[in-house]
Amino acid sequence: MKTVKVDWLGDCEKCGMDSALIETNGNENWLYEGDVVTCCGCGHTGHVEILQCEPVAYAVWDELVEVEA
Repeated sequence: MKTVKVDWLGDCEKCGMDSALIETNGNENWLYEGDVVTCCGCGHTGHVEILQCEPVAYAVWDELVEVEA
C-alpha cells in the first residue's frame, strides 16, 4: 500500500479541509472501498466508500467525539 493525497473526496466533517491522505493500492485517480482516509488539516480519519452505480468514491468520516471542557 502507498499513501496518496487527494482533494476530491469531500470536505472533512471536523475542520472543513478538502485535502486528505489515502492509504491505498490505487492511485490519485482510482481508490478502493475501505481505503483509510486521514484529513490533512486535523488528522480526523474515515474510509472510502464507492457508489457502485456511478462508480464514484467518497469519504465516510468516523463519528466525531465531543470533548467536555
